[in-house]
Amino acid sequence: MKKSLLNRAQTEGFTLIELLIVILLLSLSLSIVIPVLNRNSKRQVASCARKVAALLSFATNYTLVNNASVKIAVKSDKVELSSETGLVKSVKCPQILVTLRDNGEGNFTVTQGIVPPNVFIEVSRGKEGYIIKYEIAKRNVEIKEKK
Repeated sequence: MKKSLLNRAQTEGFTLIELLIVILLLSLSLSIVIPVLNRNSKRQVASCARKVAALLSFATNYTLVNNASVKIAVKSDKVELSSETGLVKSVKCPQILVTLRDNGEGNFTVTQGIVPPNVFIEVSRGKEGYIIKYEIAKRNVEIKEKK
């Protein structure tokens, strides 16, 4: 009876080699998956930055065509463009932080195609990020990677 208990104890469970092989396979699969997820994250942030820049360009053109002022509201994960008649357009970026640089959330007004000077919108997630600003002299929206 004692002999069968010893044999049973030796045959149950995993050996050290089996555990090491499983840990090795898990680490290899994670080393492949994590960089792919990181690249996807960078693409999402860049896509959001392009959408916010397009909204800013749209705002300047909208004010010129309609001879009206618009308010741009920057909120944690979205940017809204509204006129006196209501919401005109909105860009939502889930899980990505959108802020007015140095101010956080806030509003600014675009009148006659002119964005106030020193308005910088920052779009970021973790270390990845972009800064969007309107170049008054060029009448152009510029996107720069945050460093």
